[in-house]
Amino acid sequence: MPHAHVAIAVEGVSATHGDAFPQMVMQMMLGNWDKRHFSGANSTSKMCSTLAEFQLAESMQTFNTQYSDTSLFGVYGVTEPQKATDMCWAALQSMASLAHDVTDEDCIIAHRNLKASFLGALDGSQHVCEDIGRQLQTYGRRLSVGELFARIDACDPAAIRRVANEIINDRDLAVAGRGSLCDLADYNFLRRRTYFLRY
Repeated sequence: MPHAHVAIAVEGVSATHGDAFPQMVMQMMLGNWDKRHFSGANSTSKMCSTLAEFQLAESMQTFNTQYSDTSLFGVYGVTEPQKATDMCWAALQSMASLAHDVTDEDCIIAHRNLKASFLGALDGSQHVCEDIGRQLQTYGRRLSVGELFARIDACDPAAIRRVANEIINDRDLAVAGRGSLCDLADYNFLRRRTYFLRY
Protein backbone atom coordinates (compact mmCIF):
# COMPACT_ATOMS: atom_id res chain seq x y z
CA MET A 1 0.00 0.00 0.00
CA PRO A 2 1.92 3.07 -1.23
CA HIS A 3 -0.12 5.72 0.60
CA ALA A 4 -0.74 6.52 4.25
CA HIS A 5 -4.38 6.22 5.31
CA VAL A 6 -5.10 8.03 8.57
CA ALA A 7 -8.33 8.57 10.53
CA ILE A 8 -8.52 10.97 13.48
CA ALA A 9 -11.66 11.30 15.60
CA VAL A 10 -13.01 12.81 18.79
CA GLU A 11 -16.04 11.71 20.75
CA GLY A 12 -19.07 13.75 19.81
CA VAL A 13 -22.69 13.95 20.88
CA SER A 14 -25.47 11.43 20.27
CA ALA A 15 -27.93 11.70 17.40
CA THR A 16 -30.71 12.96 19.69
CA HIS A 17 -28.56 15.43 21.64
CA GLY A 18 -29.38 19.12 21.28
CA ASP A 19 -25.92 19.72 19.80
CA ALA A 20 -26.25 17.10 17.05
CA PHE A 21 -27.14 19.70 14.41
CA PRO A 22 -24.26 22.08 15.22
CA GLN A 23 -22.00 19.04 14.89
CA MET A 24 -23.47 18.34 11.44
CA VAL A 25 -22.82 21.96 10.45
CA MET A 26 -19.22 21.59 11.67
CA GLN A 27 -18.84 18.60 9.37
CA MET A 28 -19.92 20.77 6.44
CA MET A 29 -17.50 23.53 7.47
CA LEU A 30 -14.56 21.13 7.36
CA GLY A 31 -15.78 19.64 4.09
CA ASN A 32 -14.44 16.89 1.84
CA TRP A 33 -11.73 17.14 -0.74
CA ASP A 34 -10.22 15.01 -3.45
CA LYS A 35 -7.11 15.86 -5.46
CA ARG A 36 -9.05 15.19 -8.66
CA HIS A 37 -11.82 17.62 -7.65
CA PHE A 38 -11.97 20.88 -9.58
CA SER A 39 -12.31 23.28 -6.62
CA GLY A 40 -8.81 22.78 -5.22
CA ALA A 41 -7.44 25.80 -3.37
CA ASN A 42 -10.68 27.70 -4.12
CA SER A 43 -12.78 25.50 -1.84
CA THR A 44 -15.01 27.24 0.70
CA SER A 45 -13.54 24.94 3.36
CA LYS A 46 -10.39 26.33 4.96
CA MET A 47 -9.10 22.82 5.61
CA CYS A 48 -9.64 21.72 2.02
CA SER A 49 -8.09 24.85 0.53
CA THR A 50 -4.99 24.37 2.75
CA LEU A 51 -4.67 20.72 1.71
CA ALA A 52 -4.98 21.71 -1.94
CA GLU A 53 -2.67 24.72 -1.80
CA PHE A 54 0.18 22.81 -0.19
CA GLN A 55 -0.65 19.46 -1.85
CA LEU A 56 -0.80 17.67 1.49
CA ALA A 57 -3.30 14.93 0.62
CA GLU A 58 -4.74 12.80 -2.13
CA SER A 59 -8.15 13.03 -0.47
CA MET A 60 -9.75 14.05 2.83
CA GLN A 61 -13.21 13.24 4.15
CA THR A 62 -14.90 14.59 7.25
CA PHE A 63 -17.11 12.08 9.03
CA ASN A 64 -19.78 12.44 11.68
CA THR A 65 -21.04 8.99 12.65
CA GLN A 66 -23.80 9.39 15.21
CA TYR A 67 -25.19 6.66 17.44
CA SER A 68 -27.91 6.59 20.11
CA ASP A 69 -25.50 7.43 22.93
CA THR A 70 -22.37 8.93 21.33
CA SER A 71 -20.72 9.74 18.01
CA LEU A 72 -17.39 9.87 16.24
CA PHE A 73 -16.49 13.18 14.64
CA GLY A 74 -13.31 13.46 12.64
CA VAL A 75 -11.42 13.21 9.41
CA TYR A 76 -10.05 10.45 7.20
CA GLY A 77 -7.22 11.29 4.83
CA VAL A 78 -5.04 9.59 2.25
CA THR A 79 -1.62 11.01 1.46
CA GLU A 80 1.93 10.24 0.44
CA PRO A 81 3.88 8.74 3.37
CA GLN A 82 6.24 11.71 3.82
CA LYS A 83 3.26 14.11 4.10
CA ALA A 84 1.27 12.20 6.74
CA THR A 85 2.22 14.45 9.68
CA ASP A 86 1.62 17.65 7.68
CA MET A 87 -1.79 16.41 6.53
CA CYS A 88 -2.78 15.57 10.12
CA TRP A 89 -1.48 18.94 11.33
CA ALA A 90 -3.61 20.80 8.75
CA ALA A 91 -6.70 18.75 9.60
CA LEU A 92 -6.33 19.20 13.37
CA GLN A 93 -5.57 22.90 12.95
CA SER A 94 -8.86 23.30 11.08
CA MET A 95 -10.78 21.23 13.60
CA ALA A 96 -9.38 23.17 16.58
CA SER A 97 -10.05 26.51 14.89
CA LEU A 98 -13.79 25.74 14.97
CA ALA A 99 -13.68 26.53 18.69
CA HIS A 100 -12.25 30.00 18.01
CA ASP A 101 -12.68 31.26 14.46
CA VAL A 102 -16.16 30.82 12.94
CA THR A 103 -17.81 33.63 10.99
CA ASP A 104 -21.39 34.24 9.89
CA GLU A 105 -20.29 33.58 6.31
CA ASP A 106 -18.85 30.19 7.30
CA CYS A 107 -22.19 29.29 8.87
CA ILE A 108 -24.25 30.43 5.88
CA ILE A 109 -22.17 28.34 3.47
CA ALA A 110 -22.28 25.29 5.76
CA HIS A 111 -26.06 25.69 6.23
CA ARG A 112 -26.57 25.70 2.46
CA ASN A 113 -24.35 22.67 1.98
CA LEU A 114 -26.07 20.70 4.75
CA LYS A 115 -29.54 21.54 3.42
CA ALA A 116 -28.48 20.49 -0.06
CA SER A 117 -27.09 17.26 1.38
CA PHE A 118 -30.38 16.49 3.15
CA LEU A 119 -32.42 17.21 0.02
CA GLY A 120 -30.00 15.32 -2.22
CA ALA A 121 -30.46 12.24 -0.06
CA LEU A 122 -34.19 12.22 -0.90
CA ASP A 123 -33.85 11.75 -4.65
CA GLY A 124 -35.82 8.53 -4.94
CA SER A 125 -38.43 6.45 -3.16
CA GLN A 126 -35.83 4.03 -1.80
CA HIS A 127 -33.83 6.88 -0.25
CA VAL A 128 -36.98 8.48 1.16
CA CYS A 129 -37.95 5.16 2.80
CA GLU A 130 -34.43 4.80 4.26
CA ASP A 131 -34.65 8.36 5.61
CA ILE A 132 -38.05 7.69 7.19
CA GLY A 133 -36.74 4.52 8.84
CA ARG A 134 -33.59 6.24 10.11
CA GLN A 135 -35.53 9.16 11.57
CA LEU A 136 -38.13 6.89 13.19
CA GLN A 137 -35.34 4.88 14.76
CA THR A 138 -33.49 8.01 15.92
CA TYR A 139 -36.23 10.49 16.84
CA GLY A 140 -39.32 8.29 17.10
CA ARG A 141 -40.95 10.35 14.34
CA ARG A 142 -40.15 11.88 11.00
CA LEU A 143 -38.89 15.44 11.03
CA SER A 144 -40.34 17.65 8.32
CA VAL A 145 -38.00 19.43 5.93
CA GLY A 146 -39.07 22.71 7.52
CA GLU A 147 -38.11 21.48 11.00
CA LEU A 148 -34.77 20.15 9.74
CA PHE A 149 -34.00 23.48 8.10
CA ALA A 150 -35.05 25.41 11.22
CA ARG A 151 -32.67 23.31 13.34
CA ILE A 152 -29.87 23.94 10.85
CA ASP A 153 -30.55 27.70 10.74
CA ALA A 154 -30.44 27.84 14.55
CA CYS A 155 -26.73 26.87 14.43
CA ASP A 156 -25.06 30.27 14.65
CA PRO A 157 -21.29 30.91 15.07
CA ALA A 158 -21.62 31.01 18.86
CA ALA A 159 -23.24 27.56 18.89
CA ILE A 160 -20.55 26.15 16.60
CA ARG A 161 -17.76 27.56 18.77
CA ARG A 162 -19.42 26.23 21.93
CA VAL A 163 -19.87 22.70 20.57
CA ALA A 164 -16.37 22.64 19.06
CA ASN A 165 -14.98 23.77 22.39
CA GLU A 166 -16.81 20.92 24.15
CA ILE A 167 -15.88 18.08 21.78
CA ILE A 168 -12.60 19.15 20.10
CA ASN A 169 -10.73 21.70 22.18
CA ASP A 170 -8.13 19.88 24.33
CA ARG A 171 -9.85 16.50 23.99
CA ASP A 172 -8.39 13.04 23.57
CA LEU A 173 -8.22 11.61 20.07
CA ALA A 174 -8.78 8.23 18.50
CA VAL A 175 -6.18 7.73 15.76
CA ALA A 176 -6.01 4.83 13.31
CA GLY A 177 -3.68 4.36 10.38
CA ARG A 178 -2.94 1.90 7.63
CA GLY A 179 -0.34 1.66 4.92
CA SER A 180 3.02 3.40 4.93
CA LEU A 181 3.01 5.25 8.27
CA CYS A 182 6.73 5.59 8.99
CA ASP A 183 6.51 9.41 8.92
CA LEU A 184 3.28 9.76 10.91
CA ALA A 185 3.84 11.70 14.13
CA ASP A 186 3.18 10.03 17.46
CA TYR A 187 -0.01 10.42 19.48
CA ASN A 188 1.36 13.15 21.76
CA PHE A 189 2.18 15.37 18.78
CA LEU A 190 -1.33 14.95 17.38
CA ARG A 191 -3.02 15.39 20.76
CA ARG A 192 -1.18 18.69 21.24
CA ARG A 193 -2.80 20.01 18.03
CA THR A 194 -6.30 19.89 19.56
CA TYR A 195 -5.86 23.27 21.28
CA PHE A 196 -4.27 26.66 20.74
CA LEU A 197 -2.06 28.49 23.21
CA ARG A 198 -3.23 32.08 23.20
CA TYR A 199 -2.00 34.77 25.58
